[in-house]
Amino acid sequence: MSPFNYKELSFQLSRILGKTLYAASSSVKNVAFFDGNANPLADVPGIEDSFMDTGKENYIQYMISADNKFSSIEPFGVIALKEGRLFLKGVDRIYSGEPKGVTVVTEELGDPILEQIKNSVNKEIVIWAEDGVMLSTIPIDKNAFGNRLGTAESGENIFATATINNREMGFSFYPIEDFDGNIIAYIGSGFDMNTVNDIFINNLIRFIPVIVIFSLVLFLILYSVLRQLFKPLNEIIGITEEISKGNYKITYPPNNIIEFSKILESIGKMSDAIEIREKELVLLSSIDKLTQIYNRQKTEEILGLEIQKANQTSHPLAIIMLDIDSFKAVNDTYGHKVGDMVLEEFVTILKKNIRPTDFIGRWGGEEFLIICPETNLEGAKTLANGLRKALEAHSFPIVVRKTASFGIAEYIPEEAVNAVMKRADDALYLAKKRGRNRVEGGPDSN
Repeated sequence: MSPFNYKELSFQLSRILGKTLYAASSSVKNVAFFDGNANPLADVPGIEDSFMDTGKENYIQYMISADNKFSSIEPFGVIALKEGRLFLKGVDRIYSGEPKGVTVVTEELGDPILEQIKNSVNKEIVIWAEDGVMLSTIPIDKNAFGNRLGTAESGENIFATATINNREMGFSFYPIEDFDGNIIAYIGSGFDMNTVNDIFINNLIRFIPVIVIFSLVLFLILYSVLRQLFKPLNEIIGITEEISKGNYKITYPPNNIIEFSKILESIGKMSDAIEIREKELVLLSSIDKLTQIYNRQKTEEILGLEIQKANQTSHPLAIIMLDIDSFKAVNDTYGHKVGDMVLEEFVTILKKNIRPTDFIGRWGGEEFLIICPETNLEGAKTLANGLRKALEAHSFPIVVRKTASFGIAEYIPEEAVNAVMKRADDALYLAKKRGRNRVEGGPDSN
């Protein structure tokens, strides 16, 4: 084929591709062809001339280099920053039996793509580059994050907050690299921190697979040129959807495109990290931070389950409510730091003296609840007296002596949870009224 005919064919082909790409979305695109020496053959200029590829770019030179001329190179995506604007580029070879040149599809990373990314992850998206916010799906000041991203360590993921329209927003930023591996920008996904009630969501945001987001973008701009990417991208999307549903044990299909193999490997690592972190967060969400025992919410949950079990098996169940005597005086006299030390040591004594089958939780302040499965009123009284004596004999830091009052109650079959709790609470009140450092509960406590 003569150079003239080849150039003419390339020009016609680029026109067809350009027309197809324009029909795909409202974003402006440029389709360019280069011969084996990186000389421009033809292009469909959807972007200003000053932003067109010239053939001198590293990613084009890489494709036509002598070292790579006869090697198998798969198509890849490139992010480029030029004159304060970001561009997404899909780069592939032109073949006619052997590599004959390079084709580059370019689309500016602008508001339409940002909106598509936002819809994909259901989060607000921010692009930070050149010392300020460049693009955003939400109105935000250019200097909202200061220069924190500009001074970040290379390749570091960053979590930053900003006040936007009187809302505190949290953003997880991931570095964007160009073809040479230089960080040229950061993409951040954000959420309204005031609406986040689940600690897992607050931490999961740090693991959003940004590399998959860019794969989705490349899918948009390259699907007419690089059809062989369809299947692996769909597989990746399917995998990320499974991960979002909490299914972390996924079999990753083999893939002969090295870029997607790396993406799948990254997703696999991300999935494992999320699973581990989720388990940690589930545990953290049920534990009292200071005393490291169950918090009230988890204790209520356990009590409900044990009551269900007691109703089903007709086995006894008892509870013990206890309160540190005159604890307010500790805080007032020595300060909250000493008070916290007393609480921590108090719980240590309780944990050493309850049985393996018992559950202990912090009910609030200096009040605690012990759930005693397979235990009647007498058994609960014996356990409570043992705890009372252990506390009475213990030497606490600074305050030296500290006692506790106990109220016990045995669950009556089909009784409401509030009813057994009230009987234990009333017994605790009676123990306080009768002089503290006592165990009350049962018929003899009236």
